[in-house]
Amino acid sequence: MRKKTNENDDTPVVTDKLMDPKIDFCFKELFGHNPTNFIHLANAILNFKDEKKIQSVEFLNLEMSKDREEDRGSRLDVLAKLNDGSFINVEMQCADYKDFEKRSLFYFSKIFAGQLKKKDNFCDLKPVIIINLLDFIIFEDEKNFHSPLIISNAKNHKRRCEDFEMHFIEIPKINKTCYDAVGPLERWVLFFKEPRKETLEELSMHSQEIAKAFEDLEILSKNPKARAAYEARKKALLDIRNGMHVNRIEGMAQGIAQGIAQGIAQGEAQKTLELARNLKTLGVPIDTIIQASGLTKEQVEKA
Repeated sequence: MRKKTNENDDTPVVTDKLMDPKIDFCFKELFGHNPTNFIHLANAILNFKDEKKIQSVEFLNLEMSKDREEDRGSRLDVLAKLNDGSFINVEMQCADYKDFEKRSLFYFSKIFAGQLKKKDNFCDLKPVIIINLLDFIIFEDEKNFHSPLIISNAKNHKRRCEDFEMHFIEIPKINKTCYDAVGPLERWVLFFKEPRKETLEELSMHSQEIAKAFEDLEILSKNPKARAAYEARKKALLDIRNGMHVNRIEGMAQGIAQGIAQGIAQGEAQKTLELARNLKTLGVPIDTIIQASGLTKEQVEKA
């Protein structure tokens, strides 16, 4: 039960309802402003060796600059610069717009090329890593929930171009419930998939990193201003999803109607050709058949 508070009061409110960290507002608060949570999540996904593990991050401007006025602008979820100078963009996506692979490539290209200033050299470009956390399935033919993509030689599969790395994590695919038997990445995916208090308490028993994020989520969930912003964003996303559903239904209905119309048209055309054949059999002149049927001379001759 939530306790009523003054609208301008920032003190926590009593509520047992946790925010869903998959909603972008909540995700950005937990991982786009909190270096500790970001580092723990990114290290679990990337699984770098000890000497390469992320030690520090600098959160950057999320607005992608446009080279020309007519260019498409974009706003990233979380963009960070690492201690080695490389960049990580982490995107949380709940709705499937059927374009996410291309969108990810667009994000990579903008971040990679955006590093280069007028007097810079290409060798100054730093690696860019794209991490996509998806609340839908994008690769139907892949059983694993984690699909890491790199550039490699198609013949010998040796990795080439260390500057490109892209990860797709399909949250719905994970179904493990034995929390002590899974690794750091699986625990984080379960953190996003099942953000219930009981689940997160169980996960926290096996991971200090999850325990820290769970604590931050509880504090955020009890903040009245954050809760109001979260609920507004949640409603907006629901409206978008409903709109997509309606558009799909309307598209299907339109396709069915077009199919029926085409079927009728094809059926009528077939009947006309049969009529032309029968008239030819009866010895009716071709010019008369053309005039009566609306067919061309070539169509009548082939009928």
